[in-house]
Amino acid sequence: MPQEPNIYELNANVKNLVKKIDELSDAAEKRGAIQTDILTKIAEQKKVSDYIFFRLSALEETSKKTSAFMLKCTGALAVLTPLAGYILSKLF
Repeated sequence: MPQEPNIYELNANVKNLVKKIDELSDAAEKRGAIQTDILTKIAEQKKVSDYIFFRLSALEETSKKTSAFMLKCTGALAVLTPLAGYILSKLF
């Protein structure tokens, strides 16, 4: 004949299971909050890195424009200096 289950033992096991499930649920909520915090910080870093990239690309464009302007000025100076020397030699 099969032995009847001990009701007190079953009750203790059920209480233990409920306690463990509650602990696991609390731990899962804490993990979820930590993961949300981490993802929020990553998103903020992404915004910062996007802004830095935008500013660097704008700086690169400004640098290219400045370099082109300097080359134009140098070219104009290279043409105007001998011309000014020639004109001054004819005048004086």
